[in-house]
Amino acid sequence: MNQSYFYIFIFISLFTLNGCGLVVLSAVNTARGGDNDLYIVDSVKDLSSFTSIKINQFVGGANERLTPELLTYLNNEIHSNLSENGVNLSKEGQLRVSGSVIYLIDSFSSKQKLVEVSLEDSTTGNFLGSVNVLGEAMGLRGIETAADEIADGITELLETHHYPNIEN
Repeated sequence: MNQSYFYIFIFISLFTLNGCGLVVLSAVNTARGGDNDLYIVDSVKDLSSFTSIKINQFVGGANERLTPELLTYLNNEIHSNLSENGVNLSKEGQLRVSGSVIYLIDSFSSKQKLVEVSLEDSTTGNFLGSVNVLGEAMGLRGIETAADEIADGITELLETHHYPNIEN
């Protein structure tokens, strides 16, 4: 009889602790904000010879959850993040950066955006590489956090491939 109570106690304890663990994990992830990952599609050339960037408007197409407001937010966040990090943005920029949202999930448990970013020399038209940037919002954060992480990922991409004067 006592052994039965012991097993019931263990079962209830594990069930309760598991639920509390999920709540704690959700709170920690919300505090962390978000994260990004870069996935090289076509190897990116060295960008050290470029002094200015032209950002083409990123386009949608992922699914119906990608609203015009989210796309505008993403474009604005990319521009502001690059400007804040010392990147010379210009309509006649030497390095052209363009992209499209190819994947979007905005659910209770997962908020992710995957953007394909292409780099091109705007004076010669030469293709310089392509990278998929995944932005993910942690915990209870909104999909906008995933867009912020996309912008951070693009800055990291430029820095990694030696674009000059980035103050990241």
